[in-house]
Amino acid sequence: MKACVIGSESRASSTMKIFEALKDINKFKSVFFATTEGIRIGVKDGNFPIFYKDIDLCKFDVVLPRIGASKALFGYLLVKYLRKKDVYVPMTPESIVIAHNKFLTLEVLNKANIPIPETYLTMSPATAKRIIDKMKPPVVMKLLGGTGGKGVMFSPERHSAVTMIDTLGVLNQPLFIEKYVKNPGEDIRVIVVGNEAVASMKRKAKKGEKRSNLAAGGKGVAYSINNEIEDIAVRSADAIGAEICGVDIVESRDGPVVLEVNICPGMKISQITGINVEKRIAEYVARKGDYYRETKEIKGLGYYIEKLSKWFSETLEE
Repeated sequence: MKACVIGSESRASSTMKIFEALKDINKFKSVFFATTEGIRIGVKDGNFPIFYKDIDLCKFDVVLPRIGASKALFGYLLVKYLRKKDVYVPMTPESIVIAHNKFLTLEVLNKANIPIPETYLTMSPATAKRIIDKMKPPVVMKLLGGTGGKGVMFSPERHSAVTMIDTLGVLNQPLFIEKYVKNPGEDIRVIVVGNEAVASMKRKAKKGEKRSNLAAGGKGVAYSINNEIEDIAVRSADAIGAEICGVDIVESRDGPVVLEVNICPGMKISQITGINVEKRIAEYVARKGDYYRETKEIKGLGYYIEKLSKWFSETLEE
């Protein structure tokens, strides 16, 4: 089998750790890295060729994309056409669009009966202020495509909330308003691979900060989750169509609540928990890729048997 990891030109550390893990498990004849920026998708003669420079990405057995929010639409098309060519990709095209839009994520989770915070979306500052009055602060406001805690704003009372609304209104940004789930400045990050939670940690915000993201200065500590949280994490990944993802959960007075789902989770959790998450990912996609290839071969054999049977029947009729 041949595998390809797709990531940005910056070659993020977490992406490269997964790339190295795919090479280290010795399950692939070759493992290639392609930058998102170097890929071209064509529309030609009823087909959709996908190339990185002169390399046909449809010739790989396994493709593992790490697509950022700014390239969500491109990622959607990339995964859609790779899957049409029977390349194994551990996510649906829709999962990229959903995971990179916080409101769409919550909509999908809500539909799957997964607990989420009360949330509203509007383009109108006047409507947003009415939401604030009805919801009553504290509230959290977010940019729809923010990552790593960026674009997340906490407002403890109405005045600061109104100031944020006016600012976002000037920038013509959608106003995403979420009821604050009271907690001691911490959440739980669960990494889901397939139908299993392979690692989990608590992320604790630094003093005076509400965001517990590691990128925002939060501290991660290993944490063993219970069956309820594991079930919620696995169902969340399944709901958005991602076989590999990070699920962020906060424990409220009424039980666990899912805040976000991340299809490009960082790998710092490996160092924090002592669990080699990138190796677990590599072994998983190798197993799935192998199964996918065997299924493809059976389908191909079935086609030729059908053609042979038809030819044989026609020959007898003559």
